[in-house]
Amino acid sequence: MPPSLGVPFTAAGQPSSEIWIAIFDTLTRIDPNGAVQPALALSWENVSPTVWRFELRPNVTFHNGAPFNADTVIATFEILKGPEGRKYYVASEGENIERIAKIDDLTIEFVTRKPDPLLPRRLNIIYMVEPGAWNERGPDGFAQAPVGTGPFAVTDWGQASGTARFSAHHGGWRAPKVDAIEVYTVLEPVRRVQALLSGQVDIATRLGPDELLQLPPDGLTVVSLQKPQVMSLTFRTENNANRAIVDPRVRRAMSLAVDRQSIVDSVFGGRASAASQGVSPVTIGYAADLEPLTYDPAAAKQMLADAGYPNGFPLKINVFIGQVASDELIYQQVAQNLREVGIDVELRTFSYAQWLQAYLSGQWGDIDAFSFVWDAGSTYDASRPLELTSCAKVNAFFCDRSLMPLIEATQTDMSPDTRIESLKAWGRATREQMPAIWIINLTDAYAAQPRVAGLEVWAVGLQYEKLSINPKSP
Repeated sequence: MPPSLGVPFTAAGQPSSEIWIAIFDTLTRIDPNGAVQPALALSWENVSPTVWRFELRPNVTFHNGAPFNADTVIATFEILKGPEGRKYYVASEGENIERIAKIDDLTIEFVTRKPDPLLPRRLNIIYMVEPGAWNERGPDGFAQAPVGTGPFAVTDWGQASGTARFSAHHGGWRAPKVDAIEVYTVLEPVRRVQALLSGQVDIATRLGPDELLQLPPDGLTVVSLQKPQVMSLTFRTENNANRAIVDPRVRRAMSLAVDRQSIVDSVFGGRASAASQGVSPVTIGYAADLEPLTYDPAAAKQMLADAGYPNGFPLKINVFIGQVASDELIYQQVAQNLREVGIDVELRTFSYAQWLQAYLSGQWGDIDAFSFVWDAGSTYDASRPLELTSCAKVNAFFCDRSLMPLIEATQTDMSPDTRIESLKAWGRATREQMPAIWIINLTDAYAAQPRVAGLEVWAVGLQYEKLSINPKSP
């Protein structure tokens, strides 16, 4: 369960959103292809560089019967702009919002301090809460008994029993097809698979490759969701005494040395795809015309020789384990591929706390490359991972100043078409510099019993309102 239970402002994305999306709605949402879709807002329009107008969905009520309207939206953002609300993780998504103007009960305008082409995408992580219940109960009380417009309301968080229970709510816009759901938290992979195979649970979420291999080839429904994330080993070129890493020819050679398809086939059983760039195919700004990164160890050796390293060089890689399913095995295979072209790889592990400290401070010690997921985050927009791996990042680990004009071109461009082309140009230029060994585009997998119909997964998780029991199943 989310650490903050029913306070939906403390995180973005999985695993917390898997629960919150059953209880709450957002103004917009991101579909499996990365496109922004209506939710509590039916439509939106950029009426001037700093004004977005949203038309809200009519006839929606909260679990307690209160109406959803423009006042609800304004009140939710007032919570996030208050002294306590500013501490919440998602509050930063509203920092550029100067004010929200109510045009009528179902029309609002967001007035931003500077042009924000991503505002409709940012709003997909800010859940609307019922302000009366929030003010009456306070954050702690609301956490225990949250009130949203989602298809299900919490009846028991399961803090004593271990089983969280939710009952159907028919006053929202996502009408549920079942009367209730129960959610179990099962951390051990073996137990999760056993619970599914035994029929103890109807659906198992976010299964890793090892778990998928234990499932029978027939009978269960398995749905995969491509994520806006690319697993990588990213290079540190800033303040690095290892001069080989600074040479883009060396970085390209290392990329050619990695057999990505073998990782996709052997580790993921084909339920993933080899990465060709720093953003995944469902991310806005993905350059589909970029050729896949080939596996060519002979070309890698020649390129290393041309760069002045015919006998290779020492390379220190630090990774933290557990961020991605089977990641230790993947990093070991990449390290072995690099050794096969003559690079003396020292693969080391460090904790997430150590990784985060280095990432924030820029104090990497003798590390040449490190584990890093290029993550487009909740907006599914390429600007986030590209910017984090650039001179624009505070304490940058990779910096190519020639890319800065491309970065600036995307920040305030309100034309979707030209902005996307700028993102693609940025991505192509980044690949020329090869700041990372991009390995795979990450996916999530869900599996369900044959009796379950309507298994559909979006960015935030299960679409609970689609779920039903197939009447023809035993």
